[in-house]
Amino acid sequence: MNPSSTHSPGVSSRRWLTVVGVLFLVACAATRYSEWRGTTGPPTTCSANVALDTAVFDTTQVSERPTPRRPGPLAYPSRLEGAGTQGHVGVAVVLSAQGLVEPSSIVILQATDSGFVPPVREFLAHVLYWPACRGAHPVRVRILVPFDFKVAHR
Repeated sequence: MNPSSTHSPGVSSRRWLTVVGVLFLVACAATRYSEWRGTTGPPTTCSANVALDTAVFDTTQVSERPTPRRPGPLAYPSRLEGAGTQGHVGVAVVLSAQGLVEPSSIVILQATDSGFVPPVREFLAHVLYWPACRGAHPVRVRILVPFDFKVAHR
């Protein structure tokens, strides 16, 4: 019996998603929500300028990476918190030249439990960044935003 013929039909698509996820991790900057909860970064030098380009860049192609300006609300799902479930969600998004998450760009790369995804989407709908810069102009940029959910010890 050929071992390659015994695997399930979805294996190659899972491998493809894993490769895509790894590529996003390599090409994107990561700002952990837990690292800047309640804090904001300084404005980027181009934040007062006008965007001239609609291309999407990755963080290796910009002169200044986006920095958090205003975090959104992140609620721990009560069902998961009550059960003591901790988890992680990895998301790739495109930030506009104004520092807003473009809703159609949200890609959930990894979620340890699907119950963590709705609060992450809610957070992304309200978060605001200082824009990425390419020279003196703000630009659209793809970034990775990892979320770690940890149950507080009582």
